[in-house]
Amino acid sequence: MDVLAGPGLDLVADGHALPLADKSVAAVLLMEVLEHVAEPTRLVRECARVLASGGHLCVTAPQYHITHHHPADFFRYTRQGLEALCAAAGLRVVAAWATGGALLVVFHAIELNLPPKSRIGFVALTYGLFDWLDGRLTGHGNRPGAADAKGWALLAAKP
Repeated sequence: MDVLAGPGLDLVADGHALPLADKSVAAVLLMEVLEHVAEPTRLVRECARVLASGGHLCVTAPQYHITHHHPADFFRYTRQGLEALCAAAGLRVVAAWATGGALLVVFHAIELNLPPKSRIGFVALTYGLFDWLDGRLTGHGNRPGAADAKGWALLAAKP
């Protein structure tokens, strides 16, 4: 499902009013979606509405990223922000983890601001090193006491 028509889509719809029956799906995936939604609380409540009991909501969202339009870009998320959205929708957070630590934040701050041709070379030459160092030094943002992350992944369940 997406808000814009494209190949391989089963449904074009606005997530603020999902055209699905209550308790009709086992899982909802919101992969890098929430930053593009004008009313994220409303979307997460809609996801909770369509989830069957015991169903899961799987979310990934950026905390640090350049502005990117599809068709708009409204928000960035902390772990606590994602947890609060789920709690407001009556979902129980099962797990949440960082999707990259401080060194990947730095890598992406550089990479995403380079011209396209330079970006390809920069990524090819440096990503492996930044990713390795980020894992070794920051546990990809998941070490105890880590305060920041490139983004977050979260799994929530409907009671």
